[in-house]
Amino acid sequence: MLNLADKIRSLSHHVEVDDIAETLSIPLDLVNSVLEGTVNENDLAGYDPLMAIKVVEKQIVNRGRVISILQNPALAAEITMYVSGHNPVAAIDLEKFSVLPLYFGMSIDEIPQYTNVLWEEFSDKKPYRDMCIYFMPPRERKLSLISGVLNSFPTVIINTPLELLDMVCGLSDIVYLPIADNLAGVYFARLLLTQYKKYEEKTQFIWMGQNTRYNSVLKEFTRAKVAGHITELHGINPGKYQKQVSKILQPLYPEKRRLFGYFS
Repeated sequence: MLNLADKIRSLSHHVEVDDIAETLSIPLDLVNSVLEGTVNENDLAGYDPLMAIKVVEKQIVNRGRVISILQNPALAAEITMYVSGHNPVAAIDLEKFSVLPLYFGMSIDEIPQYTNVLWEEFSDKKPYRDMCIYFMPPRERKLSLISGVLNSFPTVIINTPLELLDMVCGLSDIVYLPIADNLAGVYFARLLLTQYKKYEEKTQFIWMGQNTRYNSVLKEFTRAKVAGHITELHGINPGKYQKQVSKILQPLYPEKRRLFGYFS
């Protein structure tokens, strides 16, 4: 998993240092020190991006877990709805033409009412349902615009188009890659990891279908985990796939088991 210094260097290829500091909620001096090589990176090695709060050089870094899904609004909506049953969650759709709200169950007429647009200032946060808020970017999709969201929610779900995957991976703790459960899906995964090898440790595959017989083929070229599988998402059926999603997210949101009539 990338540590803080790795995240800063990765983002520096795409955004300005001011935007890196704002997005990661860390001091600008710390960003410059990493890029200039004047900071002891051993001091940053303990930074865990899955922790909401961490002290770095006596500065508090406060942000939630960031989960990215590669251009699959139906899956992003299902994951968001499941997480909203555990804690407040923000869903951000970075695709140019966003259809994510429809997979939440919004009608077309409701979309303007419940859409929060990411401007330079953090928006008013209009929730569509309990603990679930939807955001879309303005025409210019800048990562710096989402920093307020990252710092305000324990979990942020980002539906990410392929052209922005490299930038968003630098911010993400987990990247779910939905792939077809056939050889074409396996080949796509191989091509993708060839270009994004540095994010392999945070990458997890989700088979889109019932068959997982290609797990052994994936293991021939990657150490990335398979999070699980989900039936092909046909049509718009909000909440229909929650049971399958719960298995995928089990490591992050363990279900409470009943023991002798009590939950533990």
